[in-house]
Amino acid sequence: MVEISEQRLNKIEEKLDNLTDIVGKMAVQSQQIESLQENMGGLWKRMDKMYDNCAVIQQWQASCPRGEIKTIWSVVLSVAGTLGALFLYHVMGVKP
Repeated sequence: MVEISEQRLNKIEEKLDNLTDIVGKMAVQSQQIESLQENMGGLWKRMDKMYDNCAVIQQWQASCPRGEIKTIWSVVLSVAGTLGALFLYHVMGVKP
């Protein structure tokens, strides 16, 4: 009877040792998870800052006078085309 009780106590002791090891591993993993969460929080803050910078750029672009710029470019291209045609007509002697 004593041998059976000793064997049973040994098994219980082994199980407790295994549980102790497992709890220790869980504690380490918990710390790693917390560290990763802190790192992710820092990364999210960096992303928010970059997004804020993008928002400033978007506001600047939104204030850009697109219609006026398109008009200016159409005038510049028309003048360039006219100058090119005049060059061909007078200098190169190409007749329409």
